[in-house]
Amino acid sequence: MIKSIQKIKGVGRYKDYYSSKVPNEQQIGHFQKFNLIYGENGSGKTTLAHIFRSLKGSDDLLLKKKSFDYLDSPEVEIKVSGLAETELIYSNFKWQKHNANIEIFDTYFINTHIYTGLEIQNDHKKKLFEIILGDAGVILKNQIQTIKERIRNGNKIVRENSKALEAVIDNAYTALEYANLSADSEIDAKILWKEKELDTAKNHEFIQAKAELTLLPTIQIPLDFATAKKVLAQSLDFISKDYLEKMKSHKGHLKMGDKTEEWLQQGFTAQYDDKCPFCLQKMDDSMEILQAYQQYFNATYKQLLADIKTINTSLANFNLEAILLQIENILTVNWGLIDFWKKYLAKAPTLLSIAEEKAALLAAFEQIKTLFQTKLSNPIQALESTELEKFETIFVDLSEKMAGMNVLIGNYNQSIEAMKAHNGTNTLLLETELQKLLALKKRSEPSIEEQCNTLLKYTAAIERLRLQNDSKKEELNQFKGIVFNTYLSVINRHLKNFAPYLSLRKLTSGYLGSSTEPVVKFALCVNGKEVVHKEKAERPSMKYSLSEGDKNALALAFFLSKLESDENLSDKIIIFDDTVSSFDHHRQAKLLDQLIAFGQKGKQLFFLTHDLPLNQAFEKRIKAANLSMTSNQLAFFNGTMNLVKL
Repeated sequence: MIKSIQKIKGVGRYKDYYSSKVPNEQQIGHFQKFNLIYGENGSGKTTLAHIFRSLKGSDDLLLKKKSFDYLDSPEVEIKVSGLAETELIYSNFKWQKHNANIEIFDTYFINTHIYTGLEIQNDHKKKLFEIILGDAGVILKNQIQTIKERIRNGNKIVRENSKALEAVIDNAYTALEYANLSADSEIDAKILWKEKELDTAKNHEFIQAKAELTLLPTIQIPLDFATAKKVLAQSLDFISKDYLEKMKSHKGHLKMGDKTEEWLQQGFTAQYDDKCPFCLQKMDDSMEILQAYQQYFNATYKQLLADIKTINTSLANFNLEAILLQIENILTVNWGLIDFWKKYLAKAPTLLSIAEEKAALLAAFEQIKTLFQTKLSNPIQALESTELEKFETIFVDLSEKMAGMNVLIGNYNQSIEAMKAHNGTNTLLLETELQKLLALKKRSEPSIEEQCNTLLKYTAAIERLRLQNDSKKEELNQFKGIVFNTYLSVINRHLKNFAPYLSLRKLTSGYLGSSTEPVVKFALCVNGKEVVHKEKAERPSMKYSLSEGDKNALALAFFLSKLESDENLSDKIIIFDDTVSSFDHHRQAKLLDQLIAFGQKGKQLFFLTHDLPLNQAFEKRIKAANLSMTSNQLAFFNGTMNLVKL
């Protein structure tokens, strides 16, 4: 039990409190089983509760209540009695010893475990999980959390180790696969053999990408040799050479350029009644110029001229040299391909040069172009076709030579296609196998051996921890099954005392998202109708469905249920900082009944209130039950808040 508070220095309004400095007539003596502490709002009741909460197990918590402008460590001395009287001291920013057997109901408890303001949040549900489970359940839950943390840390080491190991072996294996391998004494020979396999396979891949030979294009001469010979041999005896000269002279006299002949022809054919269409003079056939017109504009002669011009135009537009150069380029490429393919195929084709034929054909081609220009200048004179026949002979010989080479090319391409159609070894597979062998060669290196052993050690440890975790979770689940059913019944019973229209249903637990901490899940009902914990559109919520008294009743029911479910309640010191000012007279009466009941079951109870009538009513009930008690108050004098007799 707490016997007395000897000293509070530098905490809130308790700037320099010493029990020994309180006047004798106001000193409270030793605390009893029940202890009432009255104080107006702002007098330091909450600070006392805060000190007790820090004493329960949080040194840093007391620093949050340091007095303003106080720079040193707070100081607290509390005298307790048990088998022997001792002191609990806070100095140098920590308690020399904690007392875990303290249960506190105050605003901090409500805001942390039940609700804040107008809603129940997920953090509250995590804290409620611990409240409902009690000390035994919290131990199990903490054991699970510790195991999970160890698993998490172990996984981090495994991930980092695996990443480093896989980088060294170029990801040939997963780290765990590699760690389970043994060194191979024949690894060098295996690597050499695999490299040879890969080299062969890579040549096959090169073969697949290599082009086949290209067929030589056929030369399409724009000339029908038989027709051309006829044109050369054709002579027109009915056309006088003198008349042609007259016609030529007359056209030159007119000075109309290339329009002269067309103009003369139109005029000659437009005569009317044998008269000139221009001067209407009689056109006498005996006139030499008219006779020249008649011969010159003869249809046979005109067709001959057209044929000669057509041949000359075709020959002038035909680029034989470009075609022959293209053929030579194809041959050059084919010769290069044959040098490659003959490594893999027998009987490579012999493709001959056409350089000699090219020179002869081009020279002969120039000769026939000159020949037809000569024919054009004197159409009526027959010419020998010897040059034309020479060109034809060279052309035919070259065409036959190229056709023969195309046969060889076609046959060779068939052999190439057959080779490509044959499935080669998968080089990607061979490269992967070689990469694995190269990685395995490193397996016996000391640094690699150490990494592998670390990975195996932590992997095995994590597996053992997971089995422990599964076992503990099963144990916790069985424990929850019993505790939650009991707790649901207990809390609803307490709610009937303070808010009979409130009830809890479906009390379970689980996890939210990726959180590793479990939460309590429950349905909060008002008159049997469920209300949501947080405000949601068009749904009844705690914010609007519960009054302040109802919310305090809910919090109080959880706290009293926690006390009732505590197997070690007889060892507990209960601190009740009055937060139920919103309670009506009926609820206050029920509260005092419960405090007396739990105060008797516990080791000690402190009731802190700013409501003097409530304090007096509680004092009256304790005296009526003939229970030991002290009645105290908080008073400010000597520059500090003091705890004195009421």
